Amino acid sequence: MSCSKKSHDQPALASTAARDTISLDSCAALDAQGAPQNRVLEPGETIPLPHPGSWAATKRVARDSFQLEVPSVANVGSKDTQGAYWVAELPGCRYFCVLGITFQTDSMDRSLDQYVASLRIVDTAKDPDAEIPGLPHPIRLARSDGLMMSTPCGDCTSGQIVTKRGRTVAYIGYSIDDRDGYQPGLICRFARVASTFAWVH
Repeated sequence: MSCSKKSHDQPALASTAARDTISLDSCAALDAQGAPQNRVLEPGETIPLPHPGSWAATKRVARDSFQLEVPSVANVGSKDTQGAYWVAELPGCRYFCVLGITFQTDSMDRSLDQYVASLRIVDTAKDPDAEIPGLPHPIRLARSDGLMMSTPCGDCTSGQIVTKRGRTVAYIGYSIDDRDGYQPGLICRFARVASTFAWVH
């Protein structure tokens, strides 16, 4: 989940009302807007083929307090020492791209809107290089509401969806390697997967 200089705007998704309205057809339509990274390859370097598999064929995974529908070919990691989960080896990515799920506690028990607004309060006086996440956009998850925004990631593309249950905050974040360039179709597919997030128990 590298880099820390700038962020990309989110592409226009088909809808933020419900998961089924973020159709794979609408994501495919965004592929035409994609652009590879403008760089010169190193001697002997080749561009790898996209990771195989389909975003339409999915499997449901359940981990502790949540469940998610992911591409069948994806590799799903269990909770690590930081309390994070991850989904990797996703179709269409030529380099490293990952979807991660982490949790935090909101000690102030704020609303989702209030909590996300606090994430965008950045003291640039103390840290001139600090950057503000993109404007949040509402997205309907399987059983709750979320807010989606881009996050600073240098030349790579990253973003997150934030949702809450009581004081527990879930971050469903994605990161696409900068060598993949700008790929709004992949961002759309990440949003589709993230929108299947459901609290359990």
